[in-house]
Amino acid sequence: MLSNIRSEPLAFFVEAALLLLYILGAALLYLFRIVDLDFLVVCFDLLTGFLLIRSWNRFHGGLHPCWLFLVGIAFFQGGALLGYLFGDISDPFLVTMMFITPVSIAEPYKAMTILCVALSMVCIYLPCAFRVTRRSYSADFSRGVRKATLFIYYLLLPFEMYKVWAYVSFIQSHGGYAANLLMNTELHEAAGLPVRLASFVCAGAFYLLLLIETRRSILKYVYITFIGTLLLSLGIGDRGGVLTHLVMIWYVHKFKTGKSFKFAPLIIIGCLGAILSALVGQMRSNEELQATTNVLSFITGQGLSLQVTELAIAERARFAPHAVSYLLHGSGLFPGEIRPGQMFNLDLPEYLSNVRVQQGLGTGSTFIAEAYLLGGVLGVVIVSLCIGFALRLLYVVSDRKYGLAPTIMFLAALVFVPRAEILSPLRIGLQIGVGMALVGAAAHFCAKWLGFLKQSATDQPRELNSATLP
Repeated sequence: MLSNIRSEPLAFFVEAALLLLYILGAALLYLFRIVDLDFLVVCFDLLTGFLLIRSWNRFHGGLHPCWLFLVGIAFFQGGALLGYLFGDISDPFLVTMMFITPVSIAEPYKAMTILCVALSMVCIYLPCAFRVTRRSYSADFSRGVRKATLFIYYLLLPFEMYKVWAYVSFIQSHGGYAANLLMNTELHEAAGLPVRLASFVCAGAFYLLLLIETRRSILKYVYITFIGTLLLSLGIGDRGGVLTHLVMIWYVHKFKTGKSFKFAPLIIIGCLGAILSALVGQMRSNEELQATTNVLSFITGQGLSLQVTELAIAERARFAPHAVSYLLHGSGLFPGEIRPGQMFNLDLPEYLSNVRVQQGLGTGSTFIAEAYLLGGVLGVVIVSLCIGFALRLLYVVSDRKYGLAPTIMFLAALVFVPRAEILSPLRIGLQIGVGMALVGAAAHFCAKWLGFLKQSATDQPRELNSATLP
């Protein structure tokens, strides 16, 4: 036993050294012109495959927030590089966003982009991989609180459905997805303030049920109604938000049941998700809908966020003076009108093409781009290590009574950070947390003071013992 304890840190440090030496070696070979850029792309794809497989095994079948985050980076940052490796595109670094005619940047910036993304993946993986032990869900909550929360959820569910219907109707009647960007205030007013408040509380009730409910017979219908409503909101065009929330719900359910992800359902659902997302993308672009799509082309297309990273690296001198402002305002915690120099995802498209911005097009942001603007390669390393420790903390506390609450609050937004702002999970997580707290307080009040929904002495919650999701 003692030898295992001593050998585990040694094996970890050897693995960490080999990963860093791999990146350093590839960078030096390119620096001295021994290899070309294509060799770096192949090295990156091999590193990505190794980290995904290694973290899958180390994290008990992907049952760790870190594995999902690495998949997000591989998808949003590395998708174009994977498509290039398999011949889907001829140049993964060609900047096509916001331009009618694609633009190419200098090759050293392309190599630096690969280096930053590779370093980021390793620096996120290492804090999570050190002495990881499997956690299990064992929380026990009052039956009265669970019944009251369920009552609140179903009471307000029609308002959630109406809000989604109002948003989709507004989008469809105002020219499609561009209205989501150009008429955002009018879009939110389409449902009305009372409906939005009721919808907010309904979502809080769902997230609280996701935390405290263990009865499969109850969860089955809660999942069907909420996920069904979530899928309807694809009509608004928000593919990323919907898909990352579905991933979060699936992960939390798997963690509560103690069952790892399986390759077959992952592949099937991934392919279906690719087809559905491609159809939504065609709808957003007002293209004629086609029922078929190339999964590899879809992955390649999602890798467009790599272009945001390389543009930040190539134009660092232009955007770096506003890096701190980008970091703070990217959290979404500062109300008021956004001005130039406050949001990278607004400044970058404005710099590239004001005409395209007026048409409702944008670029988004990435945490790697903002980290590079803050401190270059060192900034990428520090920010990635912080994200790695945050993901580790989410997992370490998840076996406590309320330990899954931070995962429910922040995981969906964290998985989307490879194509969003560094601190964007703060606003989304706090919104979910406030909703859960309000519903929890109301449920405790109902269970304690209203004289109904009380827990009997012998009625204990039945733990999840089999999955209701694939």
